[in-house]
Amino acid sequence: MEMADINYLNDNFDSDVEELDRISEKDLIKIEVNQRLEEALSEMESLRNLLSADESATLLNLCKNTVIDTITGQFGLASMFIECKNGGNVTTMHNFEKGVTSTYGDKKKYDNFVKNNDKNRDWQDIRKSVGYDEPLPAKRKEAFKSQENIIDAYTGKPLEKNGRAHLDHIVPASEIEKNAKNHLFKTPEERAKMATNDKNLAWTDGSINQSKNDMDMKKWLKKNDKKTGKTKAEKFEIKEELALEADRKARKYIQKEIAVATVKKYSGELLVTGGKDAAKMAAYSAIGVILRDFTQGLFIEIHATFKERGNESLSDIFKRFKERMSEIIEELKLKWGDILKNSFEGGLTAFLSNLLVFVINLFATTLKKLVTMIRAGFVSLVQAIKIMANPPVGMDREEANYQALKIL
Repeated sequence: MEMADINYLNDNFDSDVEELDRISEKDLIKIEVNQRLEEALSEMESLRNLLSADESATLLNLCKNTVIDTITGQFGLASMFIECKNGGNVTTMHNFEKGVTSTYGDKKKYDNFVKNNDKNRDWQDIRKSVGYDEPLPAKRKEAFKSQENIIDAYTGKPLEKNGRAHLDHIVPASEIEKNAKNHLFKTPEERAKMATNDKNLAWTDGSINQSKNDMDMKKWLKKNDKKTGKTKAEKFEIKEELALEADRKARKYIQKEIAVATVKKYSGELLVTGGKDAAKMAAYSAIGVILRDFTQGLFIEIHATFKERGNESLSDIFKRFKERMSEIIEELKLKWGDILKNSFEGGLTAFLSNLLVFVINLFATTLKKLVTMIRAGFVSLVQAIKIMANPPVGMDREEANYQALKIL
């Protein structure tokens, strides 16, 4: 009979024990200990003889807790649940400008931003591809039909309904396109729609529109005209208060649009990514408790197995392990409510740690490993505060502070 013939998933425990007894009798399984393990066991035995019973128990308990914490700690089991990436889960403006993005969609936006700001590309091609002028002919046609008089927004003079009456982008289309923030929070279609909104368009004479071109209003008004030596404001008889007020209102509109888009993107993504992390961390918390209890039980039985080495059959070991696991399952059933409560707390902590990483990345780019450390550190900080603020039953204040310090 081979080892594979034993069905460890068999629900009939008694038959498994009988099978192990038959195998032991036929000497078909031998537990071999290599030389190094034998030496290690001998050294452990010598060490135990040198230590008192209390010291030996303390050392074993310390080793056990270290292994358990390694398996179920923030850098162990949690790393399997919570995915960390450079810059965190949400692309901040600070990171976007450096090309650090959290999603494929944001990566495409960044690539488009770089492409459209290439000095070797013709601006008119970019302008046409985004659609910064597309709605203007229809708007001009509609205005010519519906309005008796069209007033120049910069001079205050009436305009004739002919080719000299132009619609000017008050905040230039090139300025909108070159702003990285507009790329992160707006699609090309949304940028074009924002640029050609009536709040960013002004009727003016064609010569004024062509002269202003893609310049900032304030700079253009003060610019000297090479032929006349006058400023552009003087040459075209611009009423500066009208022009600057139009510019102020248009910029206020653009800023509001971007602010709304920023809140919409950040809040939506933080809720989604934070929610996902919260669900994963809740699962981690529950599994962590279960795994910890099973690992502790396993340590107890492994210790007993080494202590009784040579005095137990395979079926005896199997029975003992099975009984221990059954006891743990019953204990877990009794404290299932506490497990769910701790899972909820773990989920909330993960959500808040996701938010913390986001806030940090508003000012600095955190690399993947640093994100992991920040999130794990935040979880540990919450655990430490929880122990100090509300010590477990039977734990005095001094012990609570000590346990909190260990976590930190």
